[in-house]
Amino acid sequence: MSGSVVAVLLFSCYNLLYAPSLATATQTVVASALLKWKTSLDKQSQSVLSSWVGSNPCHNNWTGVSCNNATAGVESVVTSIKIQNVNLTGTLGDLDTWSLRNLETFDLSNNALYGSIPSSIGNMSNLRYLSSNANNF
Repeated sequence: MSGSVVAVLLFSCYNLLYAPSLATATQTVVASALLKWKTSLDKQSQSVLSSWVGSNPCHNNWTGVSCNNATAGVESVVTSIKIQNVNLTGTLGDLDTWSLRNLETFDLSNNALYGSIPSSIGNMSNLRYLSSNANNF
């Protein structure tokens, strides 16, 4: 085999094995990011999110979290977070937006969140719907 054929084969193997994990945050990474944000909220807000435990939000029925359907060989991905009208109090400062880059819907409307919306919200490159109205941003 020529060197260029070997290089193409190696590149193809790399893309098959490693590139998908770079494009999609694993459920463990997403869970860790959401749990970190949860602990930054006030105690009452943490109790509202008491179902947020474990390392897989798609299999543990986390309040307000929805996932796409898993297909053969591909795990479910968190695509929506809708936590409205529950008086969440805290900031988005500890929200790891990079780990949530697969979100399509993020709705935190009618809560008591304050501070600023971080510019890193742009990391959520698949976001189609964002609602933060009726908060204190």
